[in-house]
Amino acid sequence: MPDRIVKQLNTLEKLAAYTGPWQAFHHASKNLAPRLEELQHRADTEDDVLVIALVGGSGVGKSTLLNALAGDTLARTSEYRPCTEKPTVYHPPGVTLDFMDWDTVSGSALEHLVIVDTPDSDTIAKTHRERVVEVLGKCDLILLCGSAEKYLDEATWSILRPLQGERSMICIETKSQGESSPIEAHWVGRLEEENFTVSAFFRVNALRSLDRKLAARASTPEELDFPKLECFLRDELSAERIRRIKCSNFSGLMNKTVQALETCVTESEPRLAALAEQLDTVDKALTREILTVIERRLFTESHLWTYALGREMGLRAKGFVGMLYRILESIRTLPARLSGWLPWRRSGSGAGRQAAALLTHNELFQDDLELANDEMALLYQTRQSEIGLAFAQAGFDRPDSAAGLDAFRQCINERVTAVLRGPARDVVVLRARRLTSWPMTLLSDALPLAFLGYASYDVVQDWFQGIALPVGYVSHTCLVLALLLGVELAVLMGIARITAWSARGAALRKLKTALSGTLHLFKYEQDILQASLEIRDSVKSLKTL
Repeated sequence: MPDRIVKQLNTLEKLAAYTGPWQAFHHASKNLAPRLEELQHRADTEDDVLVIALVGGSGVGKSTLLNALAGDTLARTSEYRPCTEKPTVYHPPGVTLDFMDWDTVSGSALEHLVIVDTPDSDTIAKTHRERVVEVLGKCDLILLCGSAEKYLDEATWSILRPLQGERSMICIETKSQGESSPIEAHWVGRLEEENFTVSAFFRVNALRSLDRKLAARASTPEELDFPKLECFLRDELSAERIRRIKCSNFSGLMNKTVQALETCVTESEPRLAALAEQLDTVDKALTREILTVIERRLFTESHLWTYALGREMGLRAKGFVGMLYRILESIRTLPARLSGWLPWRRSGSGAGRQAAALLTHNELFQDDLELANDEMALLYQTRQSEIGLAFAQAGFDRPDSAAGLDAFRQCINERVTAVLRGPARDVVVLRARRLTSWPMTLLSDALPLAFLGYASYDVVQDWFQGIALPVGYVSHTCLVLALLLGVELAVLMGIARITAWSARGAALRKLKTALSGTLHLFKYEQDILQASLEIRDSVKSLKTL
C-alpha cells in the first residue's frame, strides 16, 4: 500500500479506538469501526478479481440474467415471487474469496469476474435484506437490475443509499421489448442525483438470451444489448480497469469516512472553542482566589521570612557582631531545629514550616509543599462545578471531580514550591549576602572596634606612665563594650527584620508573576479538552495525507 494510505488507516485506527469522555465523537467512532474494517480489507486485497453483485427487486430477472450470462440454469427463477433465499456465486475456478455459506458455482465463462445473485432487495424478510447488505459490502461493482414496472422501489433505494459515492454501477433493463427504453433517462438521472456513478446502461431480454443459449442457437436482435453486455464484461473489464474500479471504490469509501468524521468535528468546533474560553476564564478567576489564600497564609507571616533570612545570615555572618548574631540566631531557632528532627513533627509539619525549610534549603523538607488545604479545595470544587456543566453542554461526560482535585492539589503544590525553592529563596539569599558582606561587617564592627582600640590604648598608656588603673575600670569597659555590641546587634536585627519584610514583598511579586495569566489549575479537564482538540486535528489531517 502507498504510505499515504497506510498513514490514513493508522489515523483512522486510532480514532476508532477512542473511548474518552467526548460523547459527541463516540457515535462517529462507533460507526467508524466497520468502515475501517472494510477499508483495511479492500486495501489488503491485491487480486485482480472483480466481485459483481446483481441487485434488484423481486421479479425483475436477476437470476435469469445470471443464468443467461453463465449459459446454464445456476439459480432458480420465478416471475411472481422471491425465490433466491441466499446469494448464488458464479466464479472462475481457483478463486479463494470468502463466500461464507453462500451457494457457489465454479465456471469459466467470464475470467476475473465473480457474479453474485442476491436475494430480492424489496422483500419483507429481514434475513434476505441482510444477505443483500452482506454482498454489497464485499462487491466492487453493482449491476442494478430493473424493469419498466419496477426500477425505483424504495426498499432497494434504502439498501443502496449507504453506498453513495462508494460503488460504480451499471443499470440493466432486463425485460426490454421495444427498440427504445422509456425509463433510461429517468432511471439514470435519479441515480446520478443520488451521487451514484453509472458506468453503462444496457437493455436486454435475459429470458430470450437464456433460451437461446440453452438451445445452442446464434444470438438474435430480439436480445437487444445482451451481446454488448457480454462483450463489456468479458473484454472491457480488463485487469487495469478492474484495478481502477477497486481504487475508485476505496477512494470513495475513504472520502465518505473522512467526510463523516469531519462533519462531526466541524459541528463540535464552536462548542469546543466556547469550552476552551470558559475553561480559561474560570482558571484565571480561581488563580486569583488561590493567590489571595496563599498571600494570606505565607506572605503575611513576618516570622517566616525573618527565620529564613536569619538562617541565611547565620551561615554567612562575619566579624564580632556577626558572630554574636549567629550565636543568638542559633539559640533562638534551636527549638524549631530540634523538633524538625522528630519523625512525628516532620510528618505533621504545617505549610509555614515547610515553606521556611524550602526558603532555607533545609534538607529535612525537600518534598513539595503541601499547601492546598480545605479552603482551596472548596474554592476548586465550586469552580469545578461550573466547568462540569460546561463540559456537559459541550457534549462530554462530566469530569471526575476526585481526579481533578488531585491534579489541582499537585499543580498548586508544584507551582508554589517552585517559587519558594527558586526565585523567593534567591531573594532571601541575595539580601542575606548583602547584610553579611564585608562592607556591612566592617560598618557594624567599626564602633565596637574603635572603642576597644581606645580602651586598649588608654590601658597601655597608663601602664607606661606607671598609673594604676581604677578597680572598676575593666568591668566598666566591658559593660560599655557589651552595650555597644548590644546596640549594634539590635540594629542588625532590626535591619534584618526590615530586609526580611522587603524580601517578602519581592517574593510576593515573583509569585504573582509566576501565577499570572492561566495557571492550568484544571489540568485534568484541560487534558480532556486537549485530547479532543488532537482528535479534531487528526481528522482534519486526513484530508492532507
